[in-house]
This record gives sequence, C-alpha cells and structure tokens, in this order.
Amino acid sequence: MEAGWPAHFAAKVLPLLLSVEDEFSALYDPEVGRPNWGVARILGILILQDLHALGDQAALDALSYDVRWHRALDIGMDGAYLSRRSLVAFRSMVVKADPTATRMRKVFETLLRAELAELGLVVRAVRLDSTHTCSNIMTRGRLDLFMGALGVAVRAARRLAPALHQGLPADILEACESDADGTFGGISVQEARNRLPKVAQWMVVVRDLLATVPALVVTEEFQVLDRVIREHVRVERGSEVAPMGPAEDGGSEGSNGGGPPEPPPTDASGSGSAGTNPSSVAPGPDESEKPRKGGAQPMVEVVKPASPAATLQSVHDPDAGYSKKGVGYHVQVAETCDHGGVRLIVDFDVHSASVSDHGQVEHCADRLEQRGIKPDKIYADSGYVSGGSLVACRDRGVELHGPVNTANLSPEMFTRTSWQRDPETGLLAACPAGNPVTRHANRKVEGNPKPHAFVDGTNCGTCKLADRCQVRGSPGMKEHCIEDTLAMRLRDEQYARQRTSTWREPYSIRSGVEATMSELKRKHGMRRLRVRRIHRVRLAVTTKIIACNVKRMVAARR
Repeated sequence: MEAGWPAHFAAKVLPLLLSVEDEFSALYDPEVGRPNWGVARILGILILQDLHALGDQAALDALSYDVRWHRALDIGMDGAYLSRRSLVAFRSMVVKADPTATRMRKVFETLLRAELAELGLVVRAVRLDSTHTCSNIMTRGRLDLFMGALGVAVRAARRLAPALHQGLPADILEACESDADGTFGGISVQEARNRLPKVAQWMVVVRDLLATVPALVVTEEFQVLDRVIREHVRVERGSEVAPMGPAEDGGSEGSNGGGPPEPPPTDASGSGSAGTNPSSVAPGPDESEKPRKGGAQPMVEVVKPASPAATLQSVHDPDAGYSKKGVGYHVQVAETCDHGGVRLIVDFDVHSASVSDHGQVEHCADRLEQRGIKPDKIYADSGYVSGGSLVACRDRGVELHGPVNTANLSPEMFTRTSWQRDPETGLLAACPAGNPVTRHANRKVEGNPKPHAFVDGTNCGTCKLADRCQVRGSPGMKEHCIEDTLAMRLRDEQYARQRTSTWREPYSIRSGVEATMSELKRKHGMRRLRVRRIHRVRLAVTTKIIACNVKRMVAARR
C-alpha cells in the first residue's frame, strides 16, 4: 500500500486539495453552513470514484470498508462514513454555484502544475483530439421527441396553472397520460409516421394556450416545447383553415422506431426527418364539422430542420447536440507528447456534439497561453486543420502539425505552390503554364471580399493543364481568377508537405492520443455519463480527467 496509489494520494494529492478548499467557501453560509466533511476529502472521494469508475454507492462503500481509501484520505475507521445524500448535495452545490466548473478547473490546474514542477517537465508539444460522450438520455425518434416535449409542457401546466390544465383538450390530456410511462410499445414505423402530424398539431395548440400565462412562458418546459415547434414544424395561420377534429384511436402512443431527430434520415417517426414529403395536417370531411371551442386552428406541417445537428435531441437534456458520432457532447483533450513516456492531460473543454472540431485548436492554444504553458507545436487531425487555423496558430507563435482536409484536392492538382510568385511583393505572378497574372483585386467569396489573382481566360481555354489547375472563370468574364489569401497559401504549402515522409514520420506521434480517449472511456467511465445537462457533464468530465492524471502521476514514480 505504501508503494501504490494510496500513499501517493495521501502524500501528494490530498495536501493540494486542502490548499484549494477556500475556493469552495462560497458554497456554504459563513455562519451556519460549515460542512460536516472537509471539502478536500469530498473532492478526494470524487476523484477516487472516477479513478476506479465506481457509482456513488460503490464509492461510499469503498470509503467505509476499503483500508486503501482510508490511507489515501488520511482517515480512520471511525470517520469513514459519508451519506450518499451528502455526496449528491455537494455535487449539486458545486454545479449550481459554478456552472462553468471554474473551481474544479482550479483543482485540475493545481494538481497539474505540482506534477509538472516535481517531474521537471516543460510543455513543448501537445496532441489534441476530441471524443464523444453521452449523457443519461435516450432518443428514439421524432415522435418520441414530440410527445416528450408535449408531456413536460402539459405537466408544467398542471403544476403552475391547474385551471388552464383542466381546460386543455381531452384527447391531448389522454395522450400525455397514456404515454407517461415512456414505453411507446406496439407502434410500427408507418403508424409512427402517420401520428407525427397529429402530435405536431397538439404541440401548437398547447403552446398557444400556455403562452397566455406569463408564469408558464418563463419555464424550461415551455421553452423546450417552443423550440421543438420552431425547429420541426411550420405553422400557417388563417381563418380559412379548417379546425382539427378529435384524435384517432390510439393516437396517443409513441414511436418505438429508429434514431434521434437528426441525419442520417433513418428515422422511424416520420418522413419529415429525412427531408422528403413533409407531413401536414388536413381535417377529414367528418372532422371539419366538429369545430373546437376558440375557432379555427392553424395548419401545421412537419418539415426537415434547417440545421439538424443543432436541434433539440432530448427534452431531458436540451444542451446535448448531434454529430456523426451520435447524440451528446464533445470533449476536447490535449496531452503532452514529448517527455519519454510521461503523458499528462494539460487542457480540456466540453461542448455540444453539434459543435465541430473546426476552430477548437485556436481556443486550446489560447487557454494554454493564458495559463503560461503555451506549447511550441500542436499535433491534430484534419478536423482541426484549415487555412484559417494555420494562420491563427502562426499568429500565436504555435506550429500546427496536422493534415489539411484534401477532399476537394487531388495529388494531380496544381496548387498555389506551383505558381510563380513575385520575389518582391510575394504575390502570384504567373500560372503553372507560364501565363502571366494580369491584375490583383478583391472579389467576394461568400459575401466577404478576398484578394484574387486574375489571368487571361483565353489562354486557359487552350491550356493543356486546365483540368489540373485551380483557376476558375465566371460567366460573362474574360478573366479567370484564383484566391490568393494567406490562409489558402498556407493550406497549399501544408498540403505539399504532408505528402512527404519527413512530414509523416513526426506526425505519427499524434495517434497516441487515441489511447488516452480509450482510457478515459473504458477505465474512467466517460463513454456514458450518469448525469444530464452541460454544467453537470463538465463536472463529471473534470473529475475523470483529474483521476486519469493522478493515475499517470502514480505510474511516473514507479
């Protein structure tokens, strides 16, 4: 035990946790809010819990009966007890008082700096990558999402406006009550698709009624319902629209179909998610003879969301997004990679899965610079590297070592590195075929003016290299042009370098970060979290990364 992690934790980690206890003083009342347990030891329990990937009760059992935990936390048998309620309450206080996890980042930073100083490590190179993590949610299609949003809004009305709740249409109340268990069993794909427009109509009706009560408008339940409607439903209002009739038999049931409401469009809850043949509600001949109280209702149409990845994925976790890796969150992780086997995580960030890796390398470099550990080089994959990111890193004095996305380029293409440049101005002077540049001027690209080099289009029409050249012509223009920004120049230079063995050999070190991602998921439980909402996800991810670093610190001393 003295040669393992318990003694190391007690000698190295626990004193550092004690040094940051004051950071958490704001969580307690100065007069009557003294905690029964020291904050440092509760933090120690959270770290040890993620070090061994334990649930709450398993961690508290280890606290009571495992002598290794007693040694690590420097406690005796008499004090080796903490109720689960106290542990959960502490996490809730931390999340409520510090949703951005600033205090927990201070814990991470304190432990990291102590280890870097003790081992004499200098951060010169890091490798950056992202991994996907899912919160404690389940998604089963758009019908499930629609019914979930409708259900939470109706329950909020029952709690805050009982009179309004009793006045809601009976078919809507019956549907929400029958779907309260969330089973959604016995529904085929076609049935789910047919019921989606009806539920969309219900959502609009309920939103319009709840919008008349100010106390309901400010609730999260109403905001969730309104967001689902704005993202998935087009509403057309007019007196000529016939009112909806009563619900069909069984219309209250949900979908047991495929994936969440995002691409790929293999959704069992309606063709609208695939962007084809959007469903709309149209009353039948018998239904139009039974108008509801309040006059005509709006016509609704279920449509494909404008930005599917950023749409609401679960009513239980509105912060979660979607990417090709699934529903949840992206965790950015940067670790050292130049110390002969010692790998410490030096930076991390958490954001919705709908946020791509593009632009994240600049944020990582800024955070490392602000903390005084700016590296000379960052290794990253093609998801992080673009002309803009190469310029941004160069301006920060950091070399970004990673392949540019070559989806639109082939090895046979003549990039800007094949053009002749004026040695004095650095501007393009002649194309690969030797045709001179006639002028330089700005041209709008996606609404933004950018510098371009122009050549005579008549020469391009007879050029043998035209199929491999990047110049493009515009209808009605006699000149062809090519963008000549610093970002495009750096991108082409990087593209030329990455095809050489001298570039690929040092880049191979980047692949080691994949093992870290696997370690965080398999050994520390970051694949699937037990919490919801981004502020709780941040806390959970932070303790897991601290635990991973503590484990590596112990290994470095063996």
